[in-house]
Amino acid sequence: MTKKRDLSVDLLKTIAAILIVNSHAEVLYPDSIRALATGGGIGDSLFFYCSGLLLFGTTAGFGFLNWYKKRINRIFPVVFGALIISSVFNASFTIPIANLFFIKGAWFVSCIMIYYAAYYFIDHYFPQYFIHIAIVVFALSWLWFVVENANAPLQVNASTNKIGWLWYFISFLAGAYSGKIAKLPKIKLWISIPAFFICVGLYYFFHGAYLSKWHNFQLFLVPALTATSMLARIIVSGNGKIQALLEKYPAPFRAVSTLTLNIYLLHTLTFNFCKEIVFPLNILAMYVATFGLAYLLQIFVNFFIQTMNKNSVYDWRAMIKLC
Repeated sequence: MTKKRDLSVDLLKTIAAILIVNSHAEVLYPDSIRALATGGGIGDSLFFYCSGLLLFGTTAGFGFLNWYKKRINRIFPVVFGALIISSVFNASFTIPIANLFFIKGAWFVSCIMIYYAAYYFIDHYFPQYFIHIAIVVFALSWLWFVVENANAPLQVNASTNKIGWLWYFISFLAGAYSGKIAKLPKIKLWISIPAFFICVGLYYFFHGAYLSKWHNFQLFLVPALTATSMLARIIVSGNGKIQALLEKYPAPFRAVSTLTLNIYLLHTLTFNFCKEIVFPLNILAMYVATFGLAYLLQIFVNFFIQTMNKNSVYDWRAMIKLC
């Protein structure tokens, strides 16, 4: 039985994609407002939360290798296709074979593959201990921070700071745990919405303090994780008007959600082209061009998968179907 698509998750993934792409687009903003190129920490947290949420019910009846193979089949055709498209746009583009699995600049691919493996064993052998494991990860991340920061300040970027990998695993576990709960408790919007914006404010306050003098990577990830969980709860279970909007206009959110990984891998390719366009039209052009590249990548991936399947003929309609 096919699991019904959750449009609220599509919306969360769309928000995550918008925030992450925007956070890397500093070159497209005028110097005076370059600080608006932000939101990556919350976007990354949302991405991993949704990744965990969507795993609910997927491990039943599968051994680890067969289950993990399905994750590989979902992720790595897109990664290989992105590498090919990147090389077309940049003739000098090269990447060591080892980095196909631990990609520099695409650290979240490495993260998600590690998280998948960890999730399978947690779900199979310790399903009642999700919260306990998240607490242990939280404690380990703080211990790691104390040890590392004793000698040198840490980097904010999770591609170089592996403590961020532990933190985003907490987001991943929070999503997985939400998926396991049959019915989330109802929330009070008049409390949750202000609390969400307070957490966002704290995120930026601690982020600014980190950049200036505090060097505490943990402080701004705590409100980022809290804001992620609150936003997910607000959208998933808290507002009928949001659900009605999603059901009325599902296509844009489904499309971006389907192409989220593609967007993450390719969006920086649009920056040089968009720099030549006047602000703020360059921001709009960036999103449109990124979506177009992501869609072309998905067509290429579909073509590759159908080509490798010796038992099927080409289904051109399915190849270009987005969602």
